[in-house]
Amino acid sequence: MFIIGFSAIVLYHIMMYTRFVNDLNMADFFIPSFLRGFALATLYISIGLYVTAGLPIPATLKVVGFILIVRSFLATGITSGLYNYFLYAGTNRHLSGLASAIDANKPLAWQQAGVAAYPKYMLQQASLGTLKELSGNIIIFGIILVALLAVVYAIGKLRKALVANSL
Repeated sequence: MFIIGFSAIVLYHIMMYTRFVNDLNMADFFIPSFLRGFALATLYISIGLYVTAGLPIPATLKVVGFILIVRSFLATGITSGLYNYFLYAGTNRHLSGLASAIDANKPLAWQQAGVAAYPKYMLQQASLGTLKELSGNIIIFGIILVALLAVVYAIGKLRKALVANSL
């Protein structure tokens, strides 16, 4: 279940990576949103079942309460804070790179959006570049995590088979 959940999250980020452009509507995000919801539900259920397996009912209620606090408040706040920080820092870095490449004597650069709207166009391009960079890093990390989970699962099955054969 962990491998399926994390694979769905990686697939969601791959689908979002291909959608970072300026001209999309809400219908373009239906399948990625469904996939993300499936992944989160799968991971929440599998983590909950794994953590509470074999516990008595009073201890289960305490553990479930702790899981809800961590999942709903701590993890959400920490990850959104880190993501927003990296988005802000990356956008500034990309914007600085784009601004250093501007030359007022290049008319082709100003024809992209016009003189008045060019700063907005540059900010959009810097944000899109940062989002692609962040999503690429998340995809790489996710693929590594899914591969590690698959290796751990395979080792666990092999170990279980060796223990069963030795008895």
